[in-house]
Amino acid sequence: MNKLKSFGDVVNLLNFVGDNMESLRKMLEERYIERFEKFSADESGDRSGIRTSDILSPCLRRCYFNILSKTDNKYGVEIDLKTRNIFFLGHKYHEILISNMYIDKDGEPQLVDFDRHKIVFDEVDGVYKVLNGSKVIGIYGSEVPVSYKGMIRGRLDELWFDEEEGKVYIIDKKTVTRFPSDIPPHYRKQVSYYMVMLADTYPKLNVREGFLLYILNRTKYEFGVKCSDKFSVDVDSFTDELEGKIKSVKYYLDSDEYPPASPSEYECKYCWFKKHCDAYKKMSGIEYHVIGKK
Repeated sequence: MNKLKSFGDVVNLLNFVGDNMESLRKMLEERYIERFEKFSADESGDRSGIRTSDILSPCLRRCYFNILSKTDNKYGVEIDLKTRNIFFLGHKYHEILISNMYIDKDGEPQLVDFDRHKIVFDEVDGVYKVLNGSKVIGIYGSEVPVSYKGMIRGRLDELWFDEEEGKVYIIDKKTVTRFPSDIPPHYRKQVSYYMVMLADTYPKLNVREGFLLYILNRTKYEFGVKCSDKFSVDVDSFTDELEGKIKSVKYYLDSDEYPPASPSEYECKYCWFKKHCDAYKKMSGIEYHVIGKK
């Protein structure tokens, strides 16, 4: 590599970088997206079928597009760099803030004894397992796989065992740019759906309460953590809601119609699929045509 021999060489180098900054930025962005996509695929595993995050919206049409976009490119979404960064940092914070408990084969909560137990990631099942010697004795309390009647799958962030109370709680972690003053409804609903799925997957594990752990990501220089108040979940009522929603989405996936939309300022603002939605365009006074279905 040639050394810089004079101040003029430094000026010329800076001018070169300045003149080519846009192309350099573009190259770095493309490399970042390439690496992010690989990271996302490795961490997310198989996301086929219906996942918990697919059906959180009160708008059935948005839920439908969430599921369809994973297999149909015409509904695909290009995630911007800001969203990618939030996802990446959130995942890394999740890695750091993990529990010390596991669920044994009988569905009972146990504490990890790090002198005797080893935690390994099973790439086939996509989950952390606890080993005693070479024997698998349970599922680690982080990234716990859950499902409901084979119709929907998901992973809850963490199960936390309070030794003093002898209780188990769900903890769902959210990366935020500011701490909310109250629990947002869709966050509460996600934990509630997880409760239903946990009860179906591990019937002996009686969990009915949860927390939200907010991880502040305002700038790269600022880090903060805040926990919500504990809240209870009526599992029976959310079981009916979850099952009804899954059946509705499945019906429309097999039909020739779009599901009904529930347009609102908040829902549409954060919906990646509004460019395909006639209800949003009607609400916004935009000319539209419907793609594919009635």
